[in-house]
Amino acid sequence: MTKPTVLIDAKWTAPEQAAIFRDALPDHGVVDRAEEPDADLSKIKYAAVWKPDVGMLAGLPCLDVIFSLGAGVDHLLVDPDLPDRPIVRFVDPDLTGRMVEYVVLQCLMHLRCQRAFDSLQRMSVWKELPHPTARQVRVGIM
Repeated sequence: MTKPTVLIDAKWTAPEQAAIFRDALPDHGVVDRAEEPDADLSKIKYAAVWKPDVGMLAGLPCLDVIFSLGAGVDHLLVDPDLPDRPIVRFVDPDLTGRMVEYVVLQCLMHLRCQRAFDSLQRMSVWKELPHPTARQVRVGIM
């Protein structure tokens, strides 16, 4: 077998996800750190990662590209030893839809004072709380 050139390092990686990479990239050796934590990474050129250990990517001497397995790259930018390599951000309609749903959920939780009502419910207290209508609230996304 050739030395692996593709690394998968995600805390949530399942064996079937590594198989998808292997099927899609038959000419590359693919190593999943969850399956092979002590694998030889000296020839890794492509790293598909989510929250890799700080400094791990800097230890890949042949690294050409970093692929973020999430919508954002903040999990990579916290690494002070992040190598100066191109970072590719993952874009997927399903993931985008889930992010939109999450933002809507949080806005509604805030708008409807849900956490305060949950707290009152746990204390068996019935209390009407003032809350504005959706038209009275602006949401800013940073």
